[in-house]
Amino acid sequence: MAQLGLCKKENTLIFNASLDRSDIYYRALNFSQYQSGTAFLDEFALLKHTGIWYIYLANCGSSAGSGVSLFLNGKIEWKNPYGYLPGQILGFLPLYWLMSFFYFFMAVAWVVLTVKYRKDIMDLQHGIAIVIFISLIENLTWAGDYTSYNIKGINSDVVNVFGALFSSAKLTLVRTLMLVVAIGYTITRPELTMRYKALIVLLTLLYFITVTTSQYITVSETAGNTVPMEFQVATTIFLIIFNVTFFVWIGVEMLGTVRNLKNNESLKLTMYKRLALLLILSIILSVTIVVLQIMIQITDTSDTYFRVWWLWEGYWEFIYFACISFVAWVWRPSDHNSRYAYAKIGMEDNQEVEMEMEVGLEEENGEEKKKEDKSSSSSLSGLEDGEDKDKEPNDNQNDSGSDLSD
Repeated sequence: MAQLGLCKKENTLIFNASLDRSDIYYRALNFSQYQSGTAFLDEFALLKHTGIWYIYLANCGSSAGSGVSLFLNGKIEWKNPYGYLPGQILGFLPLYWLMSFFYFFMAVAWVVLTVKYRKDIMDLQHGIAIVIFISLIENLTWAGDYTSYNIKGINSDVVNVFGALFSSAKLTLVRTLMLVVAIGYTITRPELTMRYKALIVLLTLLYFITVTTSQYITVSETAGNTVPMEFQVATTIFLIIFNVTFFVWIGVEMLGTVRNLKNNESLKLTMYKRLALLLILSIILSVTIVVLQIMIQITDTSDTYFRVWWLWEGYWEFIYFACISFVAWVWRPSDHNSRYAYAKIGMEDNQEVEMEMEVGLEEENGEEKKKEDKSSSSSLSGLEDGEDKDKEPNDNQNDSGSDLSD
């Protein structure tokens, strides 16, 4: 570096600063005597300042020297007072344990309700159960991984892969669940057409493959592997495309479902309006987080706000939990499943009402017909009696007339 002109003075690296500052730890080692051997550096430093620390390794030999090629091999170990977790991702540790706690009680409550009302469980409720249990396993996996990393200082590749798969499954199923709810399956639609099913399955598979690839890139970089930049960019582009497709489709279907709800289905209409409000708030929160992240990057204050780095990804956990909780609460197994059911309960009730109305009308028509028959028969009999009565006087008159003639 001295030969390149980057070091104006030996042992000053590339910046002019006093070496006795409390936020700079300096250790010099002369390698000139180890031209044919090996030098060992085992240094311990007690860092007293909270913040982002950088380590620089520089060869600032004399410009007059013959030049020495250095090959470094070893490890650098950082440990905070609470453990080995870096401060940037420390927030994930309580986050995943907290989410595990919430999902555990949600899963227990769901199992109890499912057993109690097992005769009236709808297909949508089975899907909700799958999402809840996958979310529980995913959060427990990451909570255990971060705890082990914090204690031992070792990041397990196997656990990372396992957690990444469950994260991909949760991210995919949450979006698919929200799409199915927005379409109104088992609520305003008794069945989905083959076209709908094919498109949902296709988008779900494409998103799962893409988000799994994105998780693989993260795990590979964590393990120290290099992933080609072109591959990362392509994965990010496809991930954005499929995310936008999901969000737009959910919004369009929800608007259509709300528009098709009848006035007498106010309960369903209120539920969909609340769900739409939840999604709008989620979008506003996401945009706010992204804007804050961009502002921090533009102002080059990332190191200052290192404690909130985990929020750039962690806030999604709050959004997913809010969406799952809302759907689970609305469609929880109960003796009032008919509140939102369409295919199994709503149509049968309508059919029964229509049948009762038809039977009632038939009975009324039958009674009216009988009354008409009775009245007509009584009228006829009355007429016949009248005719007979009329005939009797005439006969008597004839008889009397004959007597007179005689």
